Amino acid sequence: MGTTSLLCLALLCSSSMAFTTCVAAGLRLELTHVDANRTVEERMRRAMARTRQHRLASTDAVAAPIHWMKTQYIAEYVIGDPPQRAEAIIDTGSNLSHLFVGGLSPSSNAPVTSVPFLQNPNEDPYSTFYYLPLTGIAVGDTTLDVPASAFALRQDSSGQWVGTIIDSGSPFTALVDVAYQALRDELARQLSGSLVQPPEDGLDLCVARGKVVPPLVLHLGMSGGGDLMVPSENYWGPVDDATCMMVFRSPSESTTIGNYMQQNMHLLYDLGNNVLSFQTADCSSM
Repeated sequence: MGTTSLLCLALLCSSSMAFTTCVAAGLRLELTHVDANRTVEERMRRAMARTRQHRLASTDAVAAPIHWMKTQYIAEYVIGDPPQRAEAIIDTGSNLSHLFVGGLSPSSNAPVTSVPFLQNPNEDPYSTFYYLPLTGIAVGDTTLDVPASAFALRQDSSGQWVGTIIDSGSPFTALVDVAYQALRDELARQLSGSLVQPPEDGLDLCVARGKVVPPLVLHLGMSGGGDLMVPSENYWGPVDDATCMMVFRSPSESTTIGNYMQQNMHLLYDLGNNVLSFQTADCSSM
């Protein structure tokens, strides 16, 4: 059985502290969010500002793929003799040095869904990013008219490898242009009677607080895969008196599934078997 690496996320708008294990046998680290001393709305605004800043900094002159979001979670640990305190960035979207903790399995009654990672042949056997086989997106019961090729792991016109990345170090999800436009248009259609003026630039869709927003479904894998159910609170967030969509247009041909969309989930990175397993969870009870 392959060695597994476990990361459980209690993310952006959860409490300011989270823990990386769900069972007593595992390693427990206290995480500190960079904006832990701020309110939920302040964290949202600062994350949006960082997202806009890095999108503006992304230009056609950049020839290599970059990790364009800032640090989100920091873990403190002790190392050396005599012991000295140090800090580590918790980020599954870069070359992370994993701590292998054996065959851990989250304790929850929710079903576990597993999908294979895609391997970037340019980075075999060690990939900088974790690529997922995203094939489509649904808004409620309506599947968006977006070809699976828009999310596929492939080389773009410049020869760079692009695809769909899951990343705990990126605050918000960023969709490739064709998928973003389709999502925005379908949500605008379904919420046409509930939309309000966005309270600030950079937000496309907002509704009044308390309005019902349809969930998303991410279809993963052509066969033998599964669906990732995304409740509305995992891709809409509070801004002033409104609730706004926290999915943005990608500055590149890659799609990134950010940590806001990963709230209240157990995520198991089985690197030995090259598989991601996920399960809904109540991270506030951890």
